[in-house]
Amino acid sequence: MDVYSLSSFFASACATLDGDELWCWGANGADTVGYLARSTLKNSMIAEPGLADRLAPYPGARFGTAGGPFVITKNQRIVEWSTYSGRDTVANSAAPYPIELALEGVTTFSSSESHACAIVQGQVECWTHGTPNVYICDGTGANTTAKLPTLAKTRGNASPRELALGLNTTGTCVRMSDGTVQCCGDNVNGGLATGDTQLSMIFTEAKALEGHVVQIAATDNSKCALLKTGDVKCWGSNTRGELGQGTTDSDPHPVPLTVKLP
Repeated sequence: MDVYSLSSFFASACATLDGDELWCWGANGADTVGYLARSTLKNSMIAEPGLADRLAPYPGARFGTAGGPFVITKNQRIVEWSTYSGRDTVANSAAPYPIELALEGVTTFSSSESHACAIVQGQVECWTHGTPNVYICDGTGANTTAKLPTLAKTRGNASPRELALGLNTTGTCVRMSDGTVQCCGDNVNGGLATGDTQLSMIFTEAKALEGHVVQIAATDNSKCALLKTGDVKCWGSNTRGELGQGTTDSDPHPVPLTVKLP
């Protein structure tokens, strides 16, 4: 059988085969469902790939990982398991089967260890995993207690296309249809790419990021963007060399730097 896509998370991996089957292997986690969504397994380390039969009700779903495994179904719903769930609970799922979130029209989804966001019918909705000091771009700042999907308004007429989530107060960035980026967060490390370190509780334009952006990504404390020109620019923390400059430092970097690639 041919493999159409591959994703990995923690110590596990899954492949989508022709016929819309999802096969998984590796660490199965420590809850009822398990990372691998296989009904015959529990609390196991599995070296051999096996069919994720608990996802049989969702044929053709697009599998992904973002802080934990999930699928986006053909009818644009998020189904999650073994991860914080966007429900009115902060506990990991212990249901016997994967759970469908109360969101319709989902086109993309992303999560960090502190919060998650989805693009739903052309708007961004975010929620926390129950951890303190999180910015979800809804205007409430780090004191938010939202455990259910909450609207996070973007600016202007362009539509959100892609999400990149940092950890806790470092916030969230969204790539827009016009190639610009908007971010929110405490901005202590310059993670909003605004050219300064002024915090923003709602999405604001990353005005110091020049060029047409085609992809964004995030570490815990920094963000990066792939430009249409092929250049990669990063901003935020560089304490572990996240900005690709060949050096480390503890300064904020609110102006994106071009990564030194060959």
